[in-house]
Amino acid sequence: MIFNKNLREYVKEIKDEFDNNVPFEHIVIKDLFNESILRAARDEIETYKVQSKFFNDSQQIKHMTEGSRLLTNAPLNIKHVFNALNSSEFLEFLRQLTGIADLYADNTFRGGGIHQIPRGGKLGVHIDFSRPKWNQNTFRRANVLLYLNEDWQDVWGGHLELWDNSVKNGGKCVTKVNPSFNTLVIFGTKKQSWHGHPHRLMCPPNRKRQSFASYYYSNTPSNDLSIHSTIFE
Repeated sequence: MIFNKNLREYVKEIKDEFDNNVPFEHIVIKDLFNESILRAARDEIETYKVQSKFFNDSQQIKHMTEGSRLLTNAPLNIKHVFNALNSSEFLEFLRQLTGIADLYADNTFRGGGIHQIPRGGKLGVHIDFSRPKWNQNTFRRANVLLYLNEDWQDVWGGHLELWDNSVKNGGKCVTKVNPSFNTLVIFGTKKQSWHGHPHRLMCPPNRKRQSFASYYYSNTPSNDLSIHSTIFE
């Protein structure tokens, strides 16, 4: 069993919290995944030698490994986790949690997959693209972030920050989430879902902020009806 909870029952316990959390709908879940499988998947990252993307600009410094290969050709435990994130069981959990009945997964994990941020890296406060370039008749509706960092110290930074508005419009951080091992964050993608980790990482040189990311789509829009790419402000 890769999940430590009965998702069908658990969603009933956390639905109200998800709906009422501020600054926008979200939930932080501890220890949802089988610890042994997740730790093994984390360890496999170091030996998984495939081409990745590297972003290095004023808003972000990170490595990203994406693609459908994460479901088929990745090492055993990485493949296990990503298949779980796209499973019918987890999708139904997300549909019940978010109230989006036609939510579906992206089997290519475009923009998602394995994220690694080195010392000095960051991700500016932003909202995500509203519609994917590969299909502008669908809408990005939910993000799932699964953190992999054991013994992560607060002083190293790297906390996921949820903001009540953009930086330009005087927004402030309302919620911080330590990216500690087996912490799962789920939130809806709307025009007010500003988030990031804008402060440069101060972890030791031999550590990275590691996570698995999966994004979900729907044929029905949120309150963000415009067509835009990722917006950093």
